[in-house]
Amino acid sequence: MLGPVFDERVDDWPTHLRKMVDFWSAATLHTRRYAGKPAAAHAVIDGISTAHFQRWLELFAATVRDLCPPAEAALFINFANRMGVGLTATLRLPRPTPVGE
Repeated sequence: MLGPVFDERVDDWPTHLRKMVDFWSAATLHTRRYAGKPAAAHAVIDGISTAHFQRWLELFAATVRDLCPPAEAALFINFANRMGVGLTATLRLPRPTPVGE
């Protein structure tokens, strides 16, 4: 579900992944490594829906639970839930259902 959306738009995955690392570093550790505008980047994606955000939240939560200790996983999941609400509000989409921490 998510692959086709991003495969159409991301030409350089290593660069994009570094940008995502910088985003999460800034969001969770306040490192100021990211200065982009994620809402604007997602707003230009035609056909993006709440279902896309919901699936991303589910996959993201499963991944951080596998990779992080529980307290850190909860931090990431909590932030991802808030980010999902904020992005869908900006895009005027229904809110996704938060995933459990």
